[in-house]
Amino acid sequence: MQIEAIYQNGRLIFDKPIKLKKNSLRVTIIIPDDEIESSDKQKESGIGAELDRILGPFRGEREKVSPEDDRIVWHRHLEEKYYPK
Repeated sequence: MQIEAIYQNGRLIFDKPIKLKKNSLRVTIIIPDDEIESSDKQKESGIGAELDRILGPFRGEREKVSPEDDRIVWHRHLEEKYYPK
């Protein structure tokens, strides 16, 4: 089923009333990119930002990196941090 809603102050308001069978339901919402405010804090969070911090000046040298490569670098960092030689 497709239904329209208005996002207002953190809530979705349906155009027409709807009664759901469950109290909890996972939905997918499509928001146009130009309607999302970008912030530097969003860009600076997450594992990607943490890997960039760890790699420091070497982060610019990585052209194509797979998730597996990132996992290896991350595990190496954790080993060095928690099990220093």
